Amino acid sequence: MGILDRYYERRTLNAMVQSQWAEAERYLLKMMKRRPGVLGLNYNMGVVLLAQKKFDQAEALLTQSIDRFGRSLRLCRLLADIYYYWGKGSSAVSWYHKALEEEPAEKEKKLIQLRLKLLKDEARYSHIAENARLVEEARSLMKSDPAKALELYLEAAEYDPSDIESLNNIGSLYMNHMHQSDKAAAFFRKVLDLVDNQAVAGNLLKAEKEI
Repeated sequence: MGILDRYYERRTLNAMVQSQWAEAERYLLKMMKRRPGVLGLNYNMGVVLLAQKKFDQAEALLTQSIDRFGRSLRLCRLLADIYYYWGKGSSAVSWYHKALEEEPAEKEKKLIQLRLKLLKDEARYSHIAENARLVEEARSLMKSDPAKALELYLEAAEYDPSDIESLNNIGSLYMNHMHQSDKAAAFFRKVLDLVDNQAVAGNLLKAEKEI
């Protein structure tokens, strides 16, 4: 990989970490033009398109990737997530089951099973689109109105307890703005029960020391 490719890759990853999805998409497109048909680039673009709710484009890219490279845990899981947030519950169920066939690690298996449980509850799953709106609004209020952001994230997590962003940001808001370290620690534990994340683990240690 040349110097320009490494530059594009660095800019893409930095943008993704900062949730600057449009910028990440721009640099991914540059890389995909220079290196077409690379699975890792297709996967990252799928993540970026999903984050921007470009569901039809994300679906097309993931199905093309599966047709070309075959099924894998991360491709099946991402396609299931696309359908989950798109509101296509039956397709999400199908692809989450395909992801389980790929034998995920215990935490990812638990997250997938939680999603399948939510999908069985039609009344609850019907709120997923509303949940996305709540999360987007809460994200915009994290600095300007943390109390309102916390209220919205709590509502979102009630609808969807598998929403890692909501659980993590609730913990951060309790710790940094509400100074309720016990509640912060409880939500950080919920995140770590579903995913491995060093930053969240660090925040949990910090919160536990302050209890």
